[in-house]
Amino acid sequence: HCWNIAKKEWGIPLPSNPVSDIRVPNGIRHRQRRLKDREFEKLKKAALSCRNVYLWPSIQFAIHTAMRRSEILSLTWDDIDQTARVAKLQDTKNGSSRIVPLSNVALFILENLPKDKIRVFATTDYAIRHSWDRLVARAGVKDLKFHDLRHEAISRFFECGLTLPDIRA
Repeated sequence: HCWNIAKKEWGIPLPSNPVSDIRVPNGIRHRQRRLKDREFEKLKKAALSCRNVYLWPSIQFAIHTAMRRSEILSLTWDDIDQTARVAKLQDTKNGSSRIVPLSNVALFILENLPKDKIRVFATTDYAIRHSWDRLVARAGVKDLKFHDLRHEAISRFFECGLTLPDIRA
């Protein structure tokens, strides 16, 4: 997908995609889930009664950065460069590092988090997963996974008519 976007939408001169003829295995279902009408507000309202103080900031941060849950939870304060307005991800799902630009909202979220721990979001994956499950149930939101926030983030980004910056690690 990234190859095709780079070639077709960004005009980068690349040869044909070497994996375009590979068949997607049966049983793999691609999700296209985005937040539906009023779901953001429902989640926000339900988050007010959540005991995990990092859940709502992590949700907002995911929507404003398109970062994975594991990337968000592994961030340390040393990974944040507020002057350059970026987060440096050392260990990503594909094994390479990358730099994520931080919007004004993302920076605001960071500014309002406690700075007394090494990790930016000083909670565990287990705590976020279980808090998330309780949150979506309390909010009455069906079939929404934390990972769907990545799709929401990128969709919002392109709806604003923005282009992705060329930032390399």
